[in-house]
Parts: sequence; structure tokens; C-alpha cells
Amino acid sequence: MLDIAFECLRAVKNYTGLKLLFVLTLVAWFVLFFREKNKNIRIAFVIMPIIIMVLFVCPLSLWLYAKSGLDPDTYYRILWVIPMGMITVYAFVKLIDRNIKVRIIGAVVAVALIALCGRCVYTSDMFFRGENIYGIPQQTINVVEFIRENDDHDSFTVLPSADLITTIRQYDARVRMPYGRDMFNPNLDYYNAAYEVYEKPERLNFKNLVEVTRYLEVEYIIVYAARLLEDTPEEAGLEYVGTVDDHLIYRDPVVSDLMKSIDQYYVSEN
Repeated sequence: MLDIAFECLRAVKNYTGLKLLFVLTLVAWFVLFFREKNKNIRIAFVIMPIIIMVLFVCPLSLWLYAKSGLDPDTYYRILWVIPMGMITVYAFVKLIDRNIKVRIIGAVVAVALIALCGRCVYTSDMFFRGENIYGIPQQTINVVEFIRENDDHDSFTVLPSADLITTIRQYDARVRMPYGRDMFNPNLDYYNAAYEVYEKPERLNFKNLVEVTRYLEVEYIIVYAARLLEDTPEEAGLEYVGTVDDHLIYRDPVVSDLMKSIDQYYVSEN
């Protein structure tokens, strides 16, 4: 149970990536705690957030969350129900609800604090210029559609290069991956065997990679054409499928045969 308690605290840490905005909301909560008299607003902005936090850090809550089949790594998302933005904004309004001069000064201070405490999300690698009606890079669509043209499964597992991983499932949720974009967030410090052998080494070793991907039943491996290699995919038993927008696509015939066997089994059962 102590380990679960530490996991709860780790989840809080994952949630509060922008520490200053969290502190700003905490200050706003204290302002409303002492100054807000409206019963309904106190329930929504003062009482409910503290109840959610108490339940959230309770080890039993995380234990029940995991037992229900949900991923413990997503437990921190429960805190999204706390209206942090509304609490902060309302507290500022409460403080500057006097004359027009105070309101103007308060609005300027509030905007400046929020801007200084946050960060420009559009400088992140996860944002890109829209190229189509899907709002995702065209190369993602091209790669997925190319694989679909060469594969008759409704769903398959791919190991994509880092530049594709954030958008593949936005385009086609039937595509499975051994890990997602959270692996690239240094604040989370997650571990994944496929990520360790695929993304971390300067030179990609296909033999080591295939040992992991076969265990994870990864059928397709997508490699950026400029990636430095220690050995060739063919030496590791992979088959070249094609090249799409500077991405080399390889199929693992061992996993493909396994998937066909599974399909045939279910067909025969039905």
C-alpha cells in the first residue's frame, strides 16, 4: 500500500508539469477559501477541488482504478476535472471587482502572470503546420495508407519513427503501437523495452530491436531513412516493404505468420 501511495504522489507530479501555474491556482484557491461567500461557487471552486485531491492521493483510489482495468499511468488525468483555469480567473475577478482603474491593472497583471507562468505550446515538436483536412502531417497519412495497401488485417502493430508517433493514431485508431508520445516526455521517466533499443542508441541495432519487437508482436517497423545503423534489417530477418516520404518500411515475417495463424484460428472457431 505504501508503494501505491508513492504512485499517487508521482501522478500529482506528472500532472503539475507547469509548476508556476499550479502555484498560481493554489493561491487563487486560498483567496476564494477566505473571501468567497456564495454557497454554490464555494462548492464548485473551493470544496470540490479539495475533495477530489484528497480522494486522488488516497492509495485505495489508485488501487481501484488499476483493478478496474484502467492504465495507472493515466491516473493523473482524473485531476483534469478540477477547473484550475476557472478558479484562477474567478479569483482574479474577485480581487479586482472594484473601480475601472483597479480592473484594468488587475487584468494586465493577471495576463502577465499567466503568460510568464506558462509556455508557448506551439514551439513544441508535437505541433506542426496543417497540410490537409485532418490537420496532421501528410507523411503520416501516406505511411499508414501504404501499409494498408500491403496488409489485409483490419488492425496491425507498427513501431514508428519519432516524427510519426504523435499523429499515427490520430489518423487511424486501429493502428497499434508498443508505446506512445509519453515516452518522449522527460518529466514522466517511463520505461519501455522497445523505446530503449529503438530510440536511445545513436546507431540502430536491428538484431537487438527484433528480439524485443517479436515479443511485443510488432509487425511493421518504420525507420527514418537518415537513421544510422549498426546492421541491416535483412540480417535480423526483416523484409523490406517500401519507402514512403523518407521512411523505410519493414515487415517482420515471423510476426506476420503469427497474425495469420491467429486469424485462421478464429475463422475456424466461428
